[in-house]
Amino acid sequence: MTCLLWGGLLLCAIAIKRYWHQSRALLEGIGPGGAIVILAAILLMWLLAVSSWRHVVAACSGEKIPWLVAVRHLTLLLLGKYVPGGVWGFLARLSDSTTYGSLATMTAAGLVEQWIGLAMVSLLGGITLAAAYWKCWALLFGSILFPLIVLSSLRCANWALRYLALYLPARWRQAAGSISELGWGRQLWWAAILTMFQVMVILSVAGEVAAAAFHFEPYTAMAVAGCYGVGIMAGIAAIFMPGGILVRETVFVVLCRDWITPAEAIALAGGLRLTFTAFDLMAGAGGAFLQFWRRQHV
Repeated sequence: MTCLLWGGLLLCAIAIKRYWHQSRALLEGIGPGGAIVILAAILLMWLLAVSSWRHVVAACSGEKIPWLVAVRHLTLLLLGKYVPGGVWGFLARLSDSTTYGSLATMTAAGLVEQWIGLAMVSLLGGITLAAAYWKCWALLFGSILFPLIVLSSLRCANWALRYLALYLPARWRQAAGSISELGWGRQLWWAAILTMFQVMVILSVAGEVAAAAFHFEPYTAMAVAGCYGVGIMAGIAAIFMPGGILVRETVFVVLCRDWITPAEAIALAGGLRLTFTAFDLMAGAGGAFLQFWRRQHV
């Protein structure tokens, strides 16, 4: 698993060198101004992720955790996914979270957050790809319904878990029914909406980078963004792969073959993977600095 992780990142770097013509087009197309915009978009993604997690915890426990604690939890999640096995970020955050809620409550919160993220990236990736395929950007307005669809699926899953809890050991019953009915509406609505915006930013970065680098028409850039969303979905689902390494890139390259050349797709996949990996490391360093600053001023 360790070889898969670092081998995957090395392959991304090799791909950028191998397809340097396309990679150079990426860098030149983005330029300093584009790099600043991408950095601002990544910062916005980070803020949305922290805020969404606070709302999920509030929905499950009835109490919001402090911002700095939520930042630490996100740091553990982002960096932990690169530890071989792919689930260590989730477990590390869970271990740290028990100070603010029972193990069952925080497990439920983590699973709810993962489901919202997986469902939202699947829906947004799918509708973006469909809008590009049929050349109908108006389809994107259907995303207004996605928070309702995601929360409805959570409600159905909650009912199913409460029924199954009757046949589970006692220690699992609390986790199965730990989502607070009091916080279900407002808090989870906010979590779903913020997650939707976060995914939109991710797909926008992928599409804008492709359009700036290779001068794609809008629908081609939209298709690239949709393919990247589906690739992210596959990477999240492949929990056995650290950070979904290689799974996301493979799915992205395969789906893009009808829209762009393989060389362009490989250069994009490698560049986006290294960009978001750098974001994870920066978020980890930022989270560590905030914790150090907090200890020095307490």
